[in-house]
Formats: sequence, C-alpha cells, structure tokens
Amino acid sequence: FMNISFSSIPKYNEPDKFFVDELDRITDLENQLKKMLKAVESIEEQRRELSSYTYDLASLIESLGALDETQKRVKDSLERDALQEAITMGATLDEYVRSLASLRSIFYQRAKLGYYLVIVENDFQKKKQDVEKMCHNNKQPANKERFLAARDSVKNIERRAITVKKAWHDIGEKIKKEVSSFDRSKMEEFRNCMEITLESAIESQKESIELWETMYH
Repeated sequence: FMNISFSSIPKYNEPDKFFVDELDRITDLENQLKKMLKAVESIEEQRRELSSYTYDLASLIESLGALDETQKRVKDSLERDALQEAITMGATLDEYVRSLASLRSIFYQRAKLGYYLVIVENDFQKKKQDVEKMCHNNKQPANKERFLAARDSVKNIERRAITVKKAWHDIGEKIKKEVSSFDRSKMEEFRNCMEITLESAIESQKESIELWETMYH
C-alpha cells in the first residue's frame, strides 16, 4: 500500500451495526468479568486470612482441646473451599477474559482490513477517473506508454480492492460464527461453573456449622 496516493487519510466507519453492537457488548462483558475475577481473588484472599485467624485463635486457647480441634477442622474446611473456588471460578473467569480479548482482537482485524479497503477503493476511483480523463481528452493518447501504465495501475489496484474486500467479508462471517459459538458454549459453561461454586460454598458452610454444633454438644 506504500504506492497508493491519497490527499488525506480516509476513515473507516463500520457499516454493519452488528459488529458495532457486538464489540461494545464484548468489551463491556470483558470489563465485568475482570471485575468479577478481582472480586473472586479478593474473596479467596479474605478466606485465607480468615482461616489463618481461626488457627491463631485456636492456638491461643489450645488448652481447650475440643475447641482447638474444631477450629483446626474449620480452618481446613475454609482452605479447601478457597482452593476449590480458585480452581473453578477463578480459572474459568481468567479463561473467559482471555477468550474475550482474543475475540475482540478479531473485531480490530476487521476494522484494519476495512481501513485498508477504504484506502484502496478511494485510490482505485481516483486512478480510474484519471485514466478516463486521459481517454476522453485524447482519443489517441500522445503518451501511450503513460496511458498504458496508468491503466495497468488501475487494474492492479482493482485486484487489490477485490482481495481486501473478500478478506474483510470473510473475517466478518468468521466473527459472527465465533460470537454465536461463544454465546452458546461459554455462557452455559459459566452458568455451570457458578452452580458448582455456589454448591461448594454452601457445603463448606454446612460443614463448618456441623463442626461447631458437634463441639457444642
């Protein structure tokens, strides 16, 4: 594209509303998942601190054997739950954020191809008009070599435009398929992951309650 001539740099405006709306949606979803991932990491850290404080409390009242044992078992339960959450929710969120970033990069590839397409098509129209003027002004062009060179240049640019437009169209179709696939598979996986995480948290709470109740009895 270095040989393409244009007076001012053209701007690419996405003509298909689908890509504009989907890019905004994906960017928003990616930001939300990043915030959720930070929240999960914060909760995991707080649970680790809680398990550590629980163990410290048990150490302070070590003379009370039953309470000490209960505190240690609660600490183990909290640590297991934090680890399980890190494996399921944390890893899943991290994977989704990476997937969304990859998907968003494909949108930018389409925009880049669209920008190239605008440049090539603008140059094609300009060169085509120049050749038409040469033909119109000179039925028998005085500088035949210059005319033929200009005509060949127009043909080359036209081929480039066709190639770029095809790539731009193909990546658009790929994006639509990827978005559809992501919505179906990833959202279902995410829902399952949330269910597993919540069930694990509930079981952990039940286990802690049972440990305390047993100690009190």
